[in-house]
Amino acid sequence: MPRNEEHHGMSQRSLLKGRLAFAGKILVTIAFCVFIYSNVDWPAAWRAVQTVRPEMLVVVFAGMLMNVAVSTWKWKLLLSIHSIFYSFSSLYRYYLIGSFFNNFLPSTIGGDGYRIYKTVRNPVSQSGAVGAVFMERITGLLALLITGWIGAVVSFFCTGNEVARLMMLWGAGITLFALICLTVFRKMPTDWLGWFIARVPEKIRLVLSCFRDYGRYPGGLALVLLLSLFFQFFLLVLYLLLFNEVAGHPVSIFAMAVAVCVSTLVSLLPVSINGLGLLDGSFIYLLSTFHVSYENGLIVMLLIRLLTYVQSLVGGIFYFFEKKSRPPTGNQVS
Repeated sequence: MPRNEEHHGMSQRSLLKGRLAFAGKILVTIAFCVFIYSNVDWPAAWRAVQTVRPEMLVVVFAGMLMNVAVSTWKWKLLLSIHSIFYSFSSLYRYYLIGSFFNNFLPSTIGGDGYRIYKTVRNPVSQSGAVGAVFMERITGLLALLITGWIGAVVSFFCTGNEVARLMMLWGAGITLFALICLTVFRKMPTDWLGWFIARVPEKIRLVLSCFRDYGRYPGGLALVLLLSLFFQFFLLVLYLLLFNEVAGHPVSIFAMAVAVCVSTLVSLLPVSINGLGLLDGSFIYLLSTFHVSYENGLIVMLLIRLLTYVQSLVGGIFYFFEKKSRPPTGNQVS
C-alpha cells in the first residue's frame, strides 16, 4: 500500500475513533443528567429558586469576572518570567475567549490551546508561552488541593464527616509522597534535570527546558501560587453567597471547600462533555454529606453553570468581533 494511502487510512480510523469517543461522552452526559434530574423534588427546587435575588446574581457574576482577572494576572506574571510581555487587557480578552471555546465550541483546540495560539508567536520563547499556560493550570490545581485539604481537616475534626476524613488521609499521603520525592531529588546529581531533559522528545524537551526559568524567579512563582490561593478562596465566597441565597442558612466554608475540590477533580475525568453530570452530581452528593438538601445543592450548581455560560458568552462576543489581524508577534502592550 502506498504511504499516502496508508496515512489516509490511519487518519480515517483516528477520525472514526474520535467521533465514537465523542458520541460516548454525549451518552454518558445524558445518562448522568437524566439520573440527577429524575431525583429532584421540583416544587422544593422552585421554592429555592424564588429566594434568589437578581442583584445577588449580578454581584456573583461580577466576582467571577474578577476571578478571571486574577487568573489573567497569574498568566501575565508567568509569561513575564520568560521575558514575554503582553498587555493585561489582551490576555484578559484571550482568557475569556478561551472560556468560550471550552464551553460552547466543539473544537479540539480548547481554551488552553487558544491561549497558547495567541501568545506562542512571540519572538522570545515559544516554549515559554506553552509553559506559562501549563504552569498556570498546575498552580491552580495545587491551590485547589491545598484549600480542599484544609477544608477536609477542619471539617473532619468539627463534624466527623466521612468524606472529609478520606480526603484528609489522601492529602496526607500525597504530601508524604511529595516530601519523599523531594528528598530523593535533592540527593540526585545536580545535573539530573538536564540529563532527563536530554532524553525526552525534542518538543517536550523544549517545554521542560523553560521550567528552569521558574527556578531563577522563585519570588514570582510564589506570587503566582498566592494568587491561585486567593482565586480559590474568593471562588468559595461566591459559592457561599449563592448557597445562602438559596438555602437561607449558612454552610461552612470548609465544607464548601471539600465539595468544590472533590467535584472539580471528578469533573476532570474525560467521560462526559465539559464535566456535565460529573461535576453536578458529585457536588450535590458531597454537599448532602454535610446535610444540605438535594434541591439546594442542585440549584446552586445550576446557577453556577448559568453564570459560567454567561461569562463564556462575553468571551464569545470578543471572539466574533475580534479583528482579523494576525496575533501579536512582539513583546508589546497592545
